Amino acid sequence: MARNHTLEFLSAPGGMALSTLAAVKEEINLGLDTSNDAFLTRLLQKASGEVEGQLGYSLYRSLVRESFAGAGGTELQLDRLPVRLLSEVKYLGVAQTLASFDILSPERGVLVAVGGWTATVRRDWAVSFTGGWLLPSDDRADAGFTAAAVDKSFNDSAGRFPLLLPGEWVRAGDGWVAGNQGLHRVVTRTASKIIVETTLVDDVTANVKALGFSNLPAPLERACLEYVKIRFHGRDRDPALKSGVLEGFVDETFDVDAALKRIKADLAPFVLAEAEEVVEKLPALFGMP
Repeated sequence: MARNHTLEFLSAPGGMALSTLAAVKEEINLGLDTSNDAFLTRLLQKASGEVEGQLGYSLYRSLVRESFAGAGGTELQLDRLPVRLLSEVKYLGVAQTLASFDILSPERGVLVAVGGWTATVRRDWAVSFTGGWLLPSDDRADAGFTAAAVDKSFNDSAGRFPLLLPGEWVRAGDGWVAGNQGLHRVVTRTASKIIVETTLVDDVTANVKALGFSNLPAPLERACLEYVKIRFHGRDRDPALKSGVLEGFVDETFDVDAALKRIKADLAPFVLAEAEEVVEKLPALFGMP
């Protein structure tokens, strides 16, 4: 974003890819073929960055401190979106009462100050908050996960749980005993323990157990997958071509124009106004007229 804000990460981000290698391979019909895995992983990373570039902001979940000069008025747009939980507001190094501030629009990052944002020349304001989405790359499957009935908790001795917030959901899938499978609403979370509202069954078996955390809107992952397909099917193609035959599927064609239109439609509800011009230029970015 264009504003003169300074961003400091207070926690290391977890997953940063907007989809997974497994989803990419399913999308391109590669099945169990692993010969393209390294290439597809690079494409996935690039596609995730391209989606964020079109939106005008990063998507992955993190705890950050944003410092800025006050501009007066009551509304402020932060650079990390969406804003999920406000932790601290400081002015001239002094903590302010959080009740005087409110997240007016989480998806647009608009924060309201009841008394206004006192105008300053230096970055005298600092806001600490949790922003961004949990991504498909945050989902985990591990033989070390356990569940405890006594405190209604999922546990990971290695401390790799992502930055979940109270009220969000965790999905217990394959590998868990039947009584623990399904959606569970989060009460509290640390890196090694997630306490939920629902009753759990003790489960300390060594089975590989799946836990799903992602809450990324489906259209954003869809746009990322479309970018990967464009790059993958276009790796050996003349950039002037708009369509061609998919490898191994003689009756099927890949239409780049149609893919770009799908990307634009998927991203439209999430694009900041200042990034709209970039989205309009999507065809040119991919060598299209």
